[in-house]
Amino acid sequence: MPIRLLGEKMSGRATQMCAICGVRLATTRDHVPPKAILVRPFPKNLITVPACVECNNGSAPMDSDFRVYLAAGVADNGVSANKLWKESSRATLRNNRKLLAKLSSTIGEAEIRTASGIELGRRTTYHWPAHVFNSVIERIVRGLYFHHYHEILGPRVMCTVGFRLSLPAELIAATSNWHQYNVGDALVYRFGRAVESPLNSLWILQFYGGLWASFETTPLFND
Repeated sequence: MPIRLLGEKMSGRATQMCAICGVRLATTRDHVPPKAILVRPFPKNLITVPACVECNNGSAPMDSDFRVYLAAGVADNGVSANKLWKESSRATLRNNRKLLAKLSSTIGEAEIRTASGIELGRRTTYHWPAHVFNSVIERIVRGLYFHHYHEILGPRVMCTVGFRLSLPAELIAATSNWHQYNVGDALVYRFGRAVESPLNSLWILQFYGGLWASFETTPLFND
């Protein structure tokens, strides 16, 4: 059965479960995507979901690291992306020498091709730790799933995250008729889920017109 908001009363107040973990009670609201990766002026269509303190406040350091790695890859993709690098990420690196050293030590160059084989030439490359990328993408999609479907994924699903510089032609074709949404310039995303198995869903996200992520959910148990 889908996990929905609880309507029970506790001390005279309605209680809600955290939209991110689906395990603890929500006592705050969390921005989706994290406010740390947005630039001012903030979009008018900000999304927030009920969240527990652990999922909300506990994710701040990871959000900050994610912002730096994201900004390093999209800094040349327009005014907003450039602001993300200059106004937020560089300040983070000045105050976090460990992160600066970690990022700097992996910078290099490589021949880059799109998923369809188009050569983009030599580009600056760097290592984006998987645990930073995966955890933030998972929080974003869990929040978006709740926002659009009013259901909590919780511990019922297995999540598969993919990092992409571009989308394969077959994936573009398969998702071309899906609804597309945006949160300002920061995030454009589309998604779909199986009618007969709603825990099977696929999400495509693009940040600041550059880096892509794919996210797939599959049920851990048969209903």
